[in-house]
Amino acid sequence: MRMWGGPNSTPCPIKQTPTAGKLSVRDYMESGNIFKRNSIFSHGKTALIFLLLGLVYGQTTYQISGKVVDKDGKDFQDVRLNLYLSNKLLIGQDETDRKGKFDFKKLKPDKYTLNVYGGNGYSLAKQIDLTAGDVKGLELAPSQDRKQPQVKIESEIDLIKIKWGPIVDGKEYIIYKDNREIERVSVPEYLDQTGGGQSYAYNVSTVFMDGKKGERSLTEFGKALFAPPANITTTVKKNTISLHWDAVENAKAYVIPLGGKDTENAVVTLTKFSHLIRKALSKKIDMKFLPRVHFVGDKSFDYAEKIEKLIQANK
Repeated sequence: MRMWGGPNSTPCPIKQTPTAGKLSVRDYMESGNIFKRNSIFSHGKTALIFLLLGLVYGQTTYQISGKVVDKDGKDFQDVRLNLYLSNKLLIGQDETDRKGKFDFKKLKPDKYTLNVYGGNGYSLAKQIDLTAGDVKGLELAPSQDRKQPQVKIESEIDLIKIKWGPIVDGKEYIIYKDNREIERVSVPEYLDQTGGGQSYAYNVSTVFMDGKKGERSLTEFGKALFAPPANITTTVKKNTISLHWDAVENAKAYVIPLGGKDTENAVVTLTKFSHLIRKALSKKIDMKFLPRVHFVGDKSFDYAEKIEKLIQANK
């Protein structure tokens, strides 16, 4: 689940330790038994027990590890790796060591995309299925294309910064957002002004001096940040310093059952027990005010899959 602030709700006071205004509780709510029929849909008490167990104990995690080699089979050092969940959320980043090795730990069961970037134009996009257990001993051999940009994404408040290295003989660069051309620039950088919270797919291709277009970059996903809490003040009393800020008064929780079915029933049931879920969250999240939670169906998986198919069809 993803949660973020919005208007019109009554804040619920909990622990006084300040934290960031943005909440992310997807991992709390994705216990393997929460959404199975004949539990949450038929037996409310059982559903609540499963939900609270998920909040307290979490779930099984797995590992992805291996090494990257160059075209001659030699260890590839300082290779940059970006790991995305199936919903295109960036879950981890790493660089290979001097032996070309990499390691991602404590990953939830899911399908992942691993983008690999080496020096001199080496790149690779690898699909990894982690639903059945650890995936270890991978040997990745990226291909080389010096005319293909290698994109880096930086998230800022209401802004996504896209950067890449200059391409030899490149006249201009085409920026694609969700498989749609949005701009052409002459420098290897682009700033996309956008609201916080929404994830977008980005690609870049090069237009050369002779008018020909190069291959699009690997797809990278970016999400702008929300602004921090406003009107922060401090109060000093003896040996204690207290922070105060405007409350985040409302939150949306985007949910999807395991397997992607019965979303509407899941939303109805979670809404029914929202007051108990909020109470359970108050014991797990340190915030001065906990937002009221409103549950809605999460369509980001379907949207991400649609965009990925469009991108693949246009390569």
